[in-house]
Amino acid sequence: MQARFAKVVIPEKTEDDLIGKVVRKPPRNMPSIDLIVNELVYRNRDLGRLEVDAHNDFVTDDPVWTLDKFELANDNAALSANATCRARRSCAPRSRKPCRTTPTTTFRAARRSTSGWM
Repeated sequence: MQARFAKVVIPEKTEDDLIGKVVRKPPRNMPSIDLIVNELVYRNRDLGRLEVDAHNDFVTDDPVWTLDKFELANDNAALSANATCRARRSCAPRSRKPCRTTPTTTFRAARRSTSGWM
């Protein structure tokens, strides 16, 4: 999936929140993602610019989803992360065994001061 947005607004949660119900269900697989949102607004809060790059791969026949780049930045702070989630073969759609993933995540955060980055 590749997408470029000038602005994305995610509104306040409502009682008939259909998106929330769909998001709560774990996906069977994750797509490759190349996403840039210049202005992300979540529940009336301007979070800043969002960039996401991720891809699928297989390691010894196990599906691996790698988040190569996650960056959320505004005038006050920046958050960046990367992650790798490896699912065991038992996560195959026909398997009745529970799906297990092995996540590896790195987060970095920085806060901007009036004189620059801290």
